[in-house]
Amino acid sequence: MLAPEGALNIHEKAWNAYPYCRTVITNEYMKEDFLIKIETWHKPDLGTQENVHKLEPEAWKHVEAVYIDIADRSQVLSKDYKAEEDPAKFKSIKTGRGPLGPNWKQELVNQKDCP
Repeated sequence: MLAPEGALNIHEKAWNAYPYCRTVITNEYMKEDFLIKIETWHKPDLGTQENVHKLEPEAWKHVEAVYIDIADRSQVLSKDYKAEEDPAKFKSIKTGRGPLGPNWKQELVNQKDCP
């Protein structure tokens, strides 16, 4: 037996109320000892605002902000890379958007249809 029954089952609950989203992942076997909560708050900036969730200083000092550039291939492991899914190569026929260049984030402010 690899693990007790139910120990490898996870349950995901997600709420998408854009611009705020929450995902909670639990494991019934571990009960209160296992909880992953991901809260995302989309703000109209380039990710420069500090502490958008207004966490208390004690909690905030333990936060690690991870900045992700979806067009920066150096952030993707070679084994996970798929050229057909690369935002730096993809162009939408429907919207005409893409591909994303190295300054794509800064260019967003010039897009009238981008929040």
